[in-house]
Amino acid sequence: MHGEITPAGLISQDSFFENQRDSVKMIRKQLEQHEKAVIENAKRLERARLKEQEVERLKKEAESQNRRREQILHLVVTIPFIFLIYKPF
Repeated sequence: MHGEITPAGLISQDSFFENQRDSVKMIRKQLEQHEKAVIENAKRLERARLKEQEVERLKKEAESQNRRREQILHLVVTIPFIFLIYKPF
């Protein structure tokens, strides 16, 4: 008879579904590992972005301090020169 279920057929189907469950477990585990790797990579990228921002901020701060230092040096040189030129009598 066609479509008949035999004990051997039941065992075969049972092992087929067991293999499917194992495959699903394996795929789920791989997916979880991939998700963790993606999250870690995103965290690393964010830390790198924040460090780059900090570097840019520090560069701007250093440039500002250099300009201020140059202005002060200019004043230190200019002020005594002004007193030499405009000596009060």
